[in-house]
Amino acid sequence: MFLREGDDFDANFELLIDALDTDLEYVREHTRLLTLAIDWDENQRRRSAGLRGQELQTAEGWLEQSGSKDPQPTELHREYLIFSRTVVNRLQRLVVSSVTVAFVLVLGLAAFSFLQRQEAVEQKLVAEQQHLRAEKTARISNSRSLAALALTEMDKDPELSILLARQSIRVTYQENRTVLPLIPILHTHCASGRQINRN
Repeated sequence: MFLREGDDFDANFELLIDALDTDLEYVREHTRLLTLAIDWDENQRRRSAGLRGQELQTAEGWLEQSGSKDPQPTELHREYLIFSRTVVNRLQRLVVSSVTVAFVLVLGLAAFSFLQRQEAVEQKLVAEQQHLRAEKTARISNSRSLAALALTEMDKDPELSILLARQSIRVTYQENRTVLPLIPILHTHCASGRQINRN
């Protein structure tokens, strides 16, 4: 723009005033966003070409302040910004949904693991109790075998019979605080043994 002597001063002065009133940052952003929007539109409006993050927030702020400024945003500007915001919102919902699903899965797996652990502990306790019962039953069975052997050896070897009977009584008493009905037999046998020793 020139303000020479031969030029129309009023018209050129109006152009100068308009140029001075122009918000250059606004015009640069208008041009930059329009370039991005045209590129987006020419490439089948791909989601990857949309704005994100701070760049989208800045562009939305630019659109809000464009009310009385020139040049006005085009319809393509608006479509591009709406599309970008929609893509970002969908992505945020997808991330939140994915995190929620992952959290629920982790909680479910933790609960399942806890229940499995509890069941394993209970089964271990049951197995230990069964093992102890089996050992006790084996000892009682052994004690009964000793008692039976004591009875059969009573006439042949009274001393061995008494030792076997005592061992049977000791084991049985340790296991269940009861004594097999060997005590009366043992007393009888001891009395018989004393009489034999006296003669």
